[in-house]
Amino acid sequence: MSRFVHVSHSKLMKLAKTINFTKKDVVSSLKILDESIIAGNSNFVPILQVECGPETSEVVKNLTEKQTLTSKKSAQDHYIPAYKHIVTVTPVSKDIWKYLIGFYPDDISSSHSSMYITTLGNLFPINVVTKVLLDEWQLLQVESEVSQLKDQRINHYWRQFFSKYPCLATLVKAYLSLSHGSADVELGFSLSGRLLADHRATMSSRMLDAKWTIL
Repeated sequence: MSRFVHVSHSKLMKLAKTINFTKKDVVSSLKILDESIIAGNSNFVPILQVECGPETSEVVKNLTEKQTLTSKKSAQDHYIPAYKHIVTVTPVSKDIWKYLIGFYPDDISSSHSSMYITTLGNLFPINVVTKVLLDEWQLLQVESEVSQLKDQRINHYWRQFFSKYPCLATLVKAYLSLSHGSADVELGFSLSGRLLADHRATMSSRMLDAKWTIL
């Protein structure tokens, strides 16, 4: 089982809202992760009014106004592309991403988790019987209360339920196999580049596959 999308939608929403160069009413009204709050300068507060954390404020107070302006402008120039990166390079669609938190062991017994799971079932490209899925989920909610594996890796936690809840197992295995980023792909390109060096330029694709298998 590959990596799970470890950073949940709610945690990224919280991270996005820490971008403190936007007007407070804009940030407080943020409902979905998109580029709307950085779409125009009208959403930004004047640079000198940008709020800093206590440690940064301690440093900034010893700077001249020009130095303060320069440092805050540099911070803004960093956070704008950082936020844009968060909302544009996610490996799954936002509709799916938002509800993946339902798979977290601590969230299973919550009142909204049933809605999350049925939504994920409806978004699933393979037909899932919603009634069966909900029945299994409700049984799981009772059983998860006494589970002793909540603090273990998420795939280890779910493995104990796969044989009991086949419909749910299909859904969980599919979604937990989603990569949470492009690191594995980039690593693959890097390793291929090392294997297919200049002195191996005539290597066949079959031999390259064989070497990959060994790795």
